[in-house]
Order: sequence, then structure tokens, then C-alpha cells
Amino acid sequence: MKAGARFAPFAPASGGPSSRSKLHIAASLLLGPLLFVEFCSHCYDIELTSIETSKSSSLDLSLAQLSLRAFTACVRGMTIDAGYHSLSKAARVNALLNSAIRKVSTAVPSADGWEFYTRLECNTHRLDGASNDEVELSKTLLPFLSLAMADDNVPSGRLGRRICLLSELILNCMHGEAMECCNLISSAAEAFDDANCREQLGVCLLRAFELGQQEQAIGVLGIDHSDVSKDNNSCVSAAIRVAIKLNGGLDGNTQVPLTRGLSQDRIRLARSKMGLSTTAIENWPESHRQRLEKEAAIESGMIGIATQLAWALSAGSP
Repeated sequence: MKAGARFAPFAPASGGPSSRSKLHIAASLLLGPLLFVEFCSHCYDIELTSIETSKSSSLDLSLAQLSLRAFTACVRGMTIDAGYHSLSKAARVNALLNSAIRKVSTAVPSADGWEFYTRLECNTHRLDGASNDEVELSKTLLPFLSLAMADDNVPSGRLGRRICLLSELILNCMHGEAMECCNLISSAAEAFDDANCREQLGVCLLRAFELGQQEQAIGVLGIDHSDVSKDNNSCVSAAIRVAIKLNGGLDGNTQVPLTRGLSQDRIRLARSKMGLSTTAIENWPESHRQRLEKEAAIESGMIGIATQLAWALSAGSP
């Protein structure tokens, strides 16, 4: 392997597109777990993360960020069109992620973080209309992207609240790695044919920003860089861009949350500026309005844009 070479489809001397696709999938499955171990091991050393590069104003990528970007390239390699292959795209991505999790559980001191998610029952995450392969992939993605969950089996003296990898990176000011994690989710979502699976990822992606710096939780890796001074959160725009992509581009069918204190005309004007449909509130589904009113009632202070978009993306969910 030469320095500066790009991770791109291979071109063997003999064989057609089928051979190239087979070699690309095999290379992704072989290199991916090793790259993910590199990423996780680098996360424990501040000097190898984007925290340090942001201080020096360096344009170079941190080793942790570079490793995760290369791992994302392997995920994309598993989602290439290969009609001859016996496994679906979802099954191939699931195999890569599971292999990476198994390898990293033996290489870094965070096995309990991954085991918490592997113990969860798959039936609790089943989506109507999704294939078995996509349901399994949805479960495998939980440690990478999911809402915070209670855990009653944590060691004594620790809080029983588990957060996903993206939330952990955000809380620890590792914004460069968090941005790469957003791209990882976007690449993995290419394996889903079911739109609901993609939309749920978009909702969880934005709600990962709801946790405040003061929130105490147990991350997948168990890293603790929260004492480092915060930098500008450069991954918010990437998360919003990916969430909009996962929701089909917010084409106007997605509802927006009710905003207290605004008239119907002002809400319609706001929707129009966002490129959304200007249907009157009375025509929105009653269950949708009631749920959003309940969500807004329990919020205190200003509601952030990420939370508002998450509500909008989840509006059509049962």
C-alpha cells in the first residue's frame, strides 16, 4: 500500500465487474474491523483526537478521525451493488459492524459498553415492513446511534444511563470524530430499503445533541474528556444534512412541531420559508398535534434547532 493511495474499487488484471465487486467486499470486511479498533484505541488519547488538532488550528485530520473515515469507506464498500452476492446489503453491513464490535471488545477496555446493546432483545426494535436483515442491522447500529437507555446492571456507584457512540463523542468535545460518525450512519443507511428505518436514524441522529455537558452518563467507549474546553460544534451542520437526507429531503410531507405563542399565519409563513407545505394546523393529524403539544409542554427554556428538526422528522412515526 502506497502513501496517499485512495481507498477505491479495485481493478484486478482479469475478471469483470463481478470479480471487482467481490474483491471490494472482501477487502472491506478484512480492513474494516482493524480500522475500527484503531479508531477506538485512539479515542482514549487526547493528542490523537480532534480536540488537540482544534487547539493547534491544524488542517490535518486526527488519527482517530482518519481511522473512522477509513472505516466508513469500508461500510460504503459493503453497500455496493452486487446482485450476484448471496447476502443483501443490510446483511453485509451487519456482518462488518458485528465483526468490528467483536474485535474492538477484545482490544479496548470497553467491552461492557458493547455488551449492553448486544443483550437487548431484537423484537423490541422491529419495524413493520422491514426485512429481517434490516431489523438485525437496526439493532447492530444501536451502540453507534440510539437514544439514551437505562441500565439496571451497571456496577455500583455508577449511573445507569447508557448513551450511544455519537452522543459520547459530542459530550467529550470530539466534534471531528462526531462528524465522521454522522457520515458513518449515512453510509450504513444506504443498506436500508425501508424508509422508516432511515427516518428513525435521522431522528436519533439529531436527538443525540439533546444531552447537555452537565449530563452524567456511561458511553460505549467510557472515554472522559469532558474537562477539555469546548470548541465550536462543527458537526451540527453535518448531522442536520444527513438527517434531512435520511428523511428524503424534507420534501414537504414532513410536519413541523407546534410553536407556542405563534399564530397560524406565522406558522404557515415559517413553513413556507423552510420549503415545507403550508397546510393549516387544523388539517394536521390530531394524534400528531397532541403529541407535539405534549413534547413542547415539558420543554423548559429555548428549544434548539436540532430538537425541533428531530420532532419534525419523527412526526410521521407511530
